[in-house]
Amino acid sequence: MDPDWRLIAAAAMTRALRTDPDFSDGQRIGAVEAMASHTSAGAWQSHADGWRGAIAPGLAADLILLDRAADGGDPWSLTDLSVVATFVDGAVVHGATA
Repeated sequence: MDPDWRLIAAAAMTRALRTDPDFSDGQRIGAVEAMASHTSAGAWQSHADGWRGAIAPGLAADLILLDRAADGGDPWSLTDLSVVATFVDGAVVHGATA
């Protein structure tokens, strides 16, 4: 099974799996931190933050378009989001056309 960023982010925000109790240990992170762990923080960790990890001029335009906004409510609602399109270097490579 491939890693699913939605499940990883929800688990980081709750410090639990869907079937496990909430640990409530103070090590939970917020939605912004969870998304950053897959984008800007990941780019920084791999020393690639000079060319990827954010949406900015001059950086790689690799991103996904979701079917709706991640509203920051129930963390487990992230797992219900669907990817509508994938962009690599600014071009659609999967899904909806521009």
